[in-house]
Amino acid sequence: MSIKDSFDKIVMPEDMKNGLRTQVAKAAEEAAARKLRRRRALRMVLPAAAALALVVVAAAVIGSLVREPGTASAQSGTPVTETANAATPTVLALETTPEPQKKVGVLVTLSINPEVEFNVDEDGMIIEVTGKNDDGAELIKDVDFTGMSFENAAITVVNLLIRSGYITAESVDRSIFLSVGGEGGEGLLEVLADTIRSAAAGYEMDVDTVQTGEEQLQLVIREQPQEDVNALQKADPNDLPLYMQVDIQLSGFVNTPETRYWDAANRIFYAGVTELDSVVFTFGNGEQNSGGVLASCDFGGGNSIAETVMTTLAVLDENGYITRDMPGKLVIALHGGTEEQFRASLEMARLVVEDLGIGLEAVPGSESGTVVISSSAEPFTAPEHEYTLSQLLNTLINKDAAKVTELQMRILSLATEERYVRDELLRPRFWIVMPDLIGLTEEEAVRLCEQNGINYWIEHMEFTASADTAFLGRVQYQDMPEGSSVCTDWQIQFAVQDAA
Repeated sequence: MSIKDSFDKIVMPEDMKNGLRTQVAKAAEEAAARKLRRRRALRMVLPAAAALALVVVAAAVIGSLVREPGTASAQSGTPVTETANAATPTVLALETTPEPQKKVGVLVTLSINPEVEFNVDEDGMIIEVTGKNDDGAELIKDVDFTGMSFENAAITVVNLLIRSGYITAESVDRSIFLSVGGEGGEGLLEVLADTIRSAAAGYEMDVDTVQTGEEQLQLVIREQPQEDVNALQKADPNDLPLYMQVDIQLSGFVNTPETRYWDAANRIFYAGVTELDSVVFTFGNGEQNSGGVLASCDFGGGNSIAETVMTTLAVLDENGYITRDMPGKLVIALHGGTEEQFRASLEMARLVVEDLGIGLEAVPGSESGTVVISSSAEPFTAPEHEYTLSQLLNTLINKDAAKVTELQMRILSLATEERYVRDELLRPRFWIVMPDLIGLTEEEAVRLCEQNGINYWIEHMEFTASADTAFLGRVQYQDMPEGSSVCTDWQIQFAVQDAA
């Protein structure tokens, strides 16, 4: 029976029944309207409520992760235990896992102003190389040390110091500090020290080693010891009218365009100049010397006579023989030269004396083919210049062509061809330390050469039955050994053993 049927069976006055029926109907309509409004509201509220619920749940879970053991839950009042923490979802636990610590082996530090630290594992391989100051970070910023041995990493950093101007032919009395921390690192210090010694040797410098502790070395770059040339002079120079004579001996052979040749130092071709036989110093006591003073000079057959005069005077100046207080006169005598060569020698002597700025004068001697240099001129102020003539002639020193004076350019141009001045004397070059390529893949060897500024050429060795399988696809040969001093101008060759 329905509610309506039951209601109809109720016995009451008809007017009261009709009034009650009206109230019931009105209440039903209002209930239906309220139900419709709730449905419409839920359609809009439920998506937002769902998102909010997710945030609340996540916050509750994270709160349970970070809540200290023994604190009470705000909702339940139940203490949160370590067991409850362990039951949290694994994915959230992974998000809070700390990063693994970096592996640390033996730490080797090199400091010359840029400070660089090598992190080396027990097998002598690089874990990491870092710059310990701004200059150190700048020095190595473009280098990938991945997979390098400590030896090659040390060579690479030292070569970067060379190419950045920290180790040069002028690095006299410069100190380099080495230190090591960690067990088994004593030998690494010596490896690094040997690398620096090789670098200095390329610039004809020596390295003094000072032991400042069991795990510390101080290396000091020094000039190589020179012979005391002043000891060659036995007599009192004040009693001698002739202080020194330079005899330039020429042969009768004359180069022609058809017979010109390279000299021993690979300098440049000269056509139409007389061949130089020897240069001998004769001191006032009659003692002759062609080795001590000029031992570092190259007087090959390709030298012009003007260049020989320039080089000789530069060496005499460098060794203290040409000074304002020079006792007597210096005579340059050409034996077997032509009139044109004599005039070139006289002009060269005048220009060099002017560049020295010590009040000397160069004039023709009383004997044919001689130039006399004496202290007859009034002293004057030497022209300001960045480089001495000896430095200009030294290809180990990198020069800035813009800082060469006009007078010095006249001297160099008279001595040799402009091409040689530009391409050899004033072009920057670097003597660096050769890394070890043996056993590296071709890709690794190429990367190492390029990071060290090495000009290279690759030879591929054809696989044969006798090929060493340990070198398949790897470098088996390099023509310059590890640790040797090489010029960045040279083309270094290495050979890769091809696979079968």
